[in-house]
Amino acid sequence: MTESPGEAPGGARRLRLGTELAQIAEQLVALARGQNRLHELYEAVISRDQDLSASWS
Repeated sequence: MTESPGEAPGGARRLRLGTELAQIAEQLVALARGQNRLHELYEAVISRDQDLSASWS
């Protein structure tokens, strides 16, 4: 396999790709944590809303 001029050697390119994939994985984990937190907040708001509705009944 011949590399084009200006293209990083195969090993360096794979290393860069691996680094980028690791960063993407970290971002996905952070997004999942944020999504879980939003879900918890949503449940808390719904629970509070139901408590308020019950007190007005």
